[in-house]
Amino acid sequence: MDGRLRLHCHEIMFQQSDTGPGTIAEALIKGLPIILNYYIPGQEEGNVPYVVDNGVGVFIPCPKETAKLVAEWFSTRAEELKKMSQNALQLAQPNAAFDI
Repeated sequence: MDGRLRLHCHEIMFQQSDTGPGTIAEALIKGLPIILNYYIPGQEEGNVPYVVDNGVGVFIPCPKETAKLVAEWFSTRAEELKKMSQNALQLAQPNAAFDI
């Protein structure tokens, strides 16, 4: 299945590896809150504060904590998930490549 079509089926973007700007941009354009649990030191390190500080996602390196958060987002913390989605859409720049 085409990656763009798969994004339509998601409520969140969970990244175990590739936390690069392209992947983050795709999530923002689709309004998907992002869970990061890894980054390449130096190369992707700055992407973590970008995601967290802009309120579009979280950084959680522990799988058990990630599972707990996802369960909470879809139950008692649904408003937090909705707010991150709204923040993502506001931060997104879907025409950035054309605007250069």
